[in-house]
Amino acid sequence: MSMEDYMANFITSLRLPDVVYHGTTVAAIPGLKQKLINFEFLKESRLRDFGTGFYTTLDLNQAMKWHFGKLAKKIKRGMEIRKEEIPVVAKIRINPDRYDDDITVLDFRGEGMDWIKFLLSHRLDSSIHQCNCMDDFGHPHPQIVCGSMADNDTGAVLYEFMITGRSKNNPDDVRWFADNITRDENGKRLLGLELGDQITFFDERLNNILTLDGYYKFNVEQFSGKLNREEWTYYGTDDEPANDA
Repeated sequence: MSMEDYMANFITSLRLPDVVYHGTTVAAIPGLKQKLINFEFLKESRLRDFGTGFYTTLDLNQAMKWHFGKLAKKIKRGMEIRKEEIPVVAKIRINPDRYDDDITVLDFRGEGMDWIKFLLSHRLDSSIHQCNCMDDFGHPHPQIVCGSMADNDTGAVLYEFMITGRSKNNPDDVRWFADNITRDENGKRLLGLELGDQITFFDERLNNILTLDGYYKFNVEQFSGKLNREEWTYYGTDDEPANDA
């Protein structure tokens, strides 16, 4: 009897949060109003953590950081800030009752080796409608994937992984990759929620369960040098200031 015969069979029921957030820029808001999960918009995306999809998080501060960091560097260097690159965070409501079919979900709790292997597989070779899920894991790509973020500069780590001849099929190389992507820019090891969380959607049909509530826009003129939620204004879908309750 193989080890696989002893593996636990998890009977689960996933309950998504009422609200998730998507960090982007002002330029993306008109498109998001029309369609949140949009393969036409994502067609050039490739080599993402879980594959090409619509990435969200349940952490508002995390979503604010995604584009704020790039803007902060430009401000500190005295560079011109174009209106379309101002950071925004879309607030998205999830309504599962609006979908009447099964949804395949892969939910990684924490930074286990299954998460590492899935991330490595998609970071090495994935694009829209294409990945190695069947070959590497024995199943099609799920419609929703939940799990931790890779924290370190994954592009640089993957470059070293490839030029040094490492392989996703070598356990030592996979452990090397795991060690390097779970550290911050100063080399400090991050664990659990320190890495951040993401909920990613990979099927346009799931637009049925997602609704854009509004968005937070960063006020560039109030820039204080660090992320401060008080420097963001919430707008409704009519682009007017609103209550974010």
